[in-house]
Amino acid sequence: METPQRKELTREEIAEIVHGIPSIDWERMRYLASLTNAERILEGMRDSEKARAIKCEEFALQFPNETRGEINMRVLQHFTSVRMD
Repeated sequence: METPQRKELTREEIAEIVHGIPSIDWERMRYLASLTNAERILEGMRDSEKARAIKCEEFALQFPNETRGEINMRVLQHFTSVRMD
């Protein structure tokens, strides 16, 4: 099996690929590097909880007539790749 030839990307193609990707927060990276493995895991868990809380509030505004349980199910569905159809 032959490996396909890779084509060199132009500056414009590269710019289009990276457009919209947030820049690296070097201060945050240095902070995370200074933590122990356990502390880094806890930071990840806190960040994950923040993301869920933000999405929960977004859904609550988008679907004002739904119960908190229904909103939580939407959040779960949003962050879960498994579909329960």
